Amino acid sequence: MILTADLNQLDQEIERALITGNEDDLPILGYGEINPVLRWSSSEGLLAVKRLPIFDTNERLFRYQSQFDEFINALRVSQINVIESKLIVVNRDDGRFAAYCIQPALLSQVLLPEVIRLSDDNKRKEIFTALSKMIVAAINDQVGLDAQISNWGLGESGLVYLDVTTPMLRDESGNDRLDTDLFVASFPAVTRPMIRTFLLKRILNPYFSRRASVLDLIGNLYKENLEAAIPLAIETFNHQLTLNITSNEVKNYYRHDARFWGFGQWTRRLDRYWQRHIRRRPYPFLLPGRVPR
Repeated sequence: MILTADLNQLDQEIERALITGNEDDLPILGYGEINPVLRWSSSEGLLAVKRLPIFDTNERLFRYQSQFDEFINALRVSQINVIESKLIVVNRDDGRFAAYCIQPALLSQVLLPEVIRLSDDNKRKEIFTALSKMIVAAINDQVGLDAQISNWGLGESGLVYLDVTTPMLRDESGNDRLDTDLFVASFPAVTRPMIRTFLLKRILNPYFSRRASVLDLIGNLYKENLEAAIPLAIETFNHQLTLNITSNEVKNYYRHDARFWGFGQWTRRLDRYWQRHIRRRPYPFLLPGRVPR
């Protein structure tokens, strides 16, 4: 895996990009809703690297590391094939910690959106059936799963799950164990109390519901320009899980989701402009590019 010295170099490159406001030279591999994924070469091949929000205390970092490992283990116990994932920490000069999730970078042709794009209906049905089994296996009251297709690859042994940086864990009372301040850290400070109070449960709840998880998965086929696969996806998931999902329900769910995340990205870009051009100070987060919806 990647050497700590190499990761220190990458961390310095990111900090330079944030200070100068020029992120064009960063090796972007792909984008999520919250963070971009960076490409990094090592002696063991090409790696996918995601930097988490900065941790201000060692205790907070340790708690996250424990939940990160626990979440991956919970998925694997459920027979989810989680890609090899490692958390590496860079100690910063200011006493804080930068944590990076390191994974092997998959070729674009084995990422599930591209696999579905190039597959016939028989293969697509096989994939949707396999996803339905993963959703049933993984999701319960205490373990959630963001099952949308961009979070999967397809290897020789079947589906491979990629998105592990948000440990979807709850206690027996249904309280999120995730450090939710990390989840909302990149949103403008003025919006964080509202997100914590009114929106956070609404954001996280679908990942603990099989039905909502399927709605999110199918709806995001719109985002991946795979609208033609939606009728078959609805048919397959309804048959496998007896959900009675309709095409209008999927469309409405996706429209609401797209509006929420689109507004969230707009507020973050506005905050970045405010910090850099009005307050004349670095904006501390890497933002994804404009996400087509």
